[in-house]
Amino acid sequence: RLIPVRNGLIVNGVATAAPHPSGNGYDIQMPGPGATMLPFALNQAYNYGPLNYIQRPDIRWNAGEFSHYEIAPWLDIYSNFMFMDDHTLAQIAPSGAFLPAIDTVPCNDPLLTTQQANTLCGIQAGNPNAQANVEIGKRNVEGNSPRVSDIEHEAFRFVIGAKGDVGQGWTYDVSAQFGQTNLTDVEDGYFSNTRIKNALDVIPNPVVGGVPHVAPGTPVCLSAVNGFDTACVPWNIWVPGGVSPAALKYLSINAISKGVTTEQVVTGTIAGDLGQYGLKSPGASDGIGVSLGLEYRREWLQTQFDAPIEAGDLAGAGGPALPTEGSQSDRDIFGEIRVPLIQNMTGFKDLTFEGGVRYSDYTHGGGNTTYKAGLDWQIIPDIRLRGSYERAVRAPNVSELFAPLVPGLVGGHDPCAGAHPAFTAAECLNTGLPLANYGTVSQCVSGQCGGLFGGNPNLTPEIGKTWSVGFVFTPTFFRGFSLSFDYFNITVDNAITIIPFQGIMNACGLANDPAACGFIHRDADIGYAITGSTGPGQLGGYVDQFENNAESLGTKGFDVNADYRVALADWHLGDYGSLDFNFTGTYVHSLDFKFPGLQEFNCAGLHGVTCGAPTPQWRHQMRVNWTTPWNLTLSLAWRYLSGTSLDFNTSNPSLQNGFTDTQVSDAHVPVFNYFDFSFQYKFHNRYTLRGGINNIFDRTPPLVDSTSFPISGPPFGNGNTWPQIYDPLGRVMFVGLTADF
Repeated sequence: RLIPVRNGLIVNGVATAAPHPSGNGYDIQMPGPGATMLPFALNQAYNYGPLNYIQRPDIRWNAGEFSHYEIAPWLDIYSNFMFMDDHTLAQIAPSGAFLPAIDTVPCNDPLLTTQQANTLCGIQAGNPNAQANVEIGKRNVEGNSPRVSDIEHEAFRFVIGAKGDVGQGWTYDVSAQFGQTNLTDVEDGYFSNTRIKNALDVIPNPVVGGVPHVAPGTPVCLSAVNGFDTACVPWNIWVPGGVSPAALKYLSINAISKGVTTEQVVTGTIAGDLGQYGLKSPGASDGIGVSLGLEYRREWLQTQFDAPIEAGDLAGAGGPALPTEGSQSDRDIFGEIRVPLIQNMTGFKDLTFEGGVRYSDYTHGGGNTTYKAGLDWQIIPDIRLRGSYERAVRAPNVSELFAPLVPGLVGGHDPCAGAHPAFTAAECLNTGLPLANYGTVSQCVSGQCGGLFGGNPNLTPEIGKTWSVGFVFTPTFFRGFSLSFDYFNITVDNAITIIPFQGIMNACGLANDPAACGFIHRDADIGYAITGSTGPGQLGGYVDQFENNAESLGTKGFDVNADYRVALADWHLGDYGSLDFNFTGTYVHSLDFKFPGLQEFNCAGLHGVTCGAPTPQWRHQMRVNWTTPWNLTLSLAWRYLSGTSLDFNTSNPSLQNGFTDTQVSDAHVPVFNYFDFSFQYKFHNRYTLRGGINNIFDRTPPLVDSTSFPISGPPFGNGNTWPQIYDPLGRVMFVGLTADF
């Protein structure tokens, strides 16, 4: 399609997005003897979904070794070694020229028809000294070649240590550990941004100084004439079917990236029963138990990229990435104590206090103290009460600190894009959009805006505070039954996270928060859009999506678990084994986020462009197992997920983005019920046959928008749904055989 941009046009041989705000979209077609530019229709837009993998092929090898040799009770030498090799392929739709990259087309390009030259260049058509600025959106449909990432992880870990009982109630454990993970990622099926520009800069081969062995007047690349790139082949996107195999071969490149991370840990602990020294509570029969320890830990990360990735030359990859290297070290000293307070008294079958404290000194984060305290009170054999409070500190890991800043794509919707933006002109001005450009900005392609991802060496530790209370009920009058209930309240201050794209846009546009506005980088060269990389070495318009410290995250709710096991003979049904009933459920009362410049918002029961994947307020699983007398176990499970609603339909301004449910057909995800069946059969004492059916009734996952409003777009979901929450494949049957030797 062709859309005027300054003195040029946008050209889409195969559309990758909705029409430009000007509304003057065109598609290149051939209704007659010559290629013609006809008005673009939305039903001509490219559908990238069918080529994207929902479930990736994967091959994994695991090996392990565990050994120990007891020289004496006080010296037991042990070791273990683990190895893993994982190889998987990820696939997405073809590469190509992506909007809104600006290219130039010579007005005397011999591949242009007269109508096309006049549309592009006007009165300058045919002028060898004139060029048209164009934006091109064209997928590599002719090559039928999706982009494939060939990813391999190789990891190993080795531990050696010694432990033993040194007598008088004391034991020790000392160990050293080294682990390493290697990553290799080969990217194939990409076009080169540099070669795209060369292959579009086409002129008639001049009589003098032209390309050897090519007739004068024949279309050739200017880069081949001037010797800059003699291998260049013209990319004829102006005629359907005009793209040659030679052009596809020239445009295609691959790239490789590598990474390695290592971890070294040295730990030493001693534990003792102080009851042997008479240290115990007057009301308890058991003594006080203590544990003390020291630990040193070091993590190191390094990433490397080849030239096309460092230059940002992969079309559709987001932009350039630079190598990085960094490390994080930690020194800890810690102690724990367990104090039985009252035992075997009326109302106090057992009352025990547990506590712990740890001091950590991080190279990035300084010194921090954490602690915990809890009470466990068994009133009678039937009833146990428990409660605890913990303060935890987590320093940023090496990846969060030093992962390279890599441009990429984030699911988003620019509220200042389109002919009728969701934000007002003043709100868009807050986001860096000049008033003169209001109503002219290109929307993010396929619901994916430009983002800058990676680590942040300025991160500080996050602080978590958790308290919980609960009970366990095991009635002696109801044999085989138990019930537990626990309420939890978790808050993480200074949380290390990525601030949601839409939250940044709302905080800046609606609240004019300076911190949020500093994350937005509009590109004047592409009409102040935030659609990502525009060519080699360029970031284009983007929003910072690297790790940051948020103000706080928090959640409240409760967990419930019930078990009942009964022999069928107890129900007078004969000696046919036993039934085991298990019920596990979680209720999320709130899932609160507080980011700079944003009003606190609760994502419990919501999904969308800010809250991300759905958070059902209630979910449970109920399973019934029948253990038969014939080495056969049958199982039936029921999985339940409560419904969720679209986040930007709430009244919280931090979640709104100017749209309402009247404009979105999938504003609510209903309740989902899944039923699964499985079996396990053991024979000959060493073989186990297992199999079953998941999602027996073939319940289709919710299909929601991932383009206009990227409700399920990456990184929240894939394939117009959320595969991590719902079953994307429908009914699945499986079978396996295990042999023990």
